[in-house]
Amino acid sequence: MGSAVNVRRWMPLVAGVLLALVCVRLGMWQLDRAAFKRELHARITANEAVRAAENAASLATWQRVQLRGSWVSGQTVFLDNRSYQHQPGYEVLSLLQLDNAGGLVMVNRGWVKAGAQRTQLPDVAQPDGLVTLIGRVREPDLTSFRLDDGRDPGKIWQRADPGLFAGRLGKPVAPYVIQQESDAADGLVRDWPRHENEAYKHQAYALQWFAFACLSAGLSGWFAWRRPRSNR
Repeated sequence: MGSAVNVRRWMPLVAGVLLALVCVRLGMWQLDRAAFKRELHARITANEAVRAAENAASLATWQRVQLRGSWVSGQTVFLDNRSYQHQPGYEVLSLLQLDNAGGLVMVNRGWVKAGAQRTQLPDVAQPDGLVTLIGRVREPDLTSFRLDDGRDPGKIWQRADPGLFAGRLGKPVAPYVIQQESDAADGLVRDWPRHENEAYKHQAYALQWFAFACLSAGLSGWFAWRRPRSNR
């Protein structure tokens, strides 16, 4: 009986210490995330400063690139659920056939306001002939929720996936998206958000976890000191 009483007496202390250790581990994980975000931001900043490349080979995310080619007729789709200044709309995705047999590249040309009815898609101008554009290399969106079950989604897409164009045409498409920044007479909005350094958020989360660890350890120590005195 006495041993069972001792076990129950020390169980809160053991639980408190274990909780403190878990909180410390979570805090260290957040610090690791902060270091990763700092490194990512530094790499993106360095890529942004690189001189604009004039070909589509060996490109890095966020690097600026200047491309020359012609828009592929009939291969413009609308990325759904994209708002700008609280207005519903789409982002316009088109295929660019690079000059000198450079292959196919998906270009996010900008934002357009949605029509009054979902069945009426916006009319977006697409110039004929050769065009020159400047943009940023972005990773494709391969994690967004899809409603098409892998089938051809038609004109309205749920995510910017170059593989959908490749499957539709039976031709390879570059595995990235060019976010157009240069002006064009198409009425599209290209007010793209810049990448932010989010390391400070993870540092704040780590501080919270360390505070929880200190609180748990302090309460456990207080309990261990208080319980024998109360028994006496």
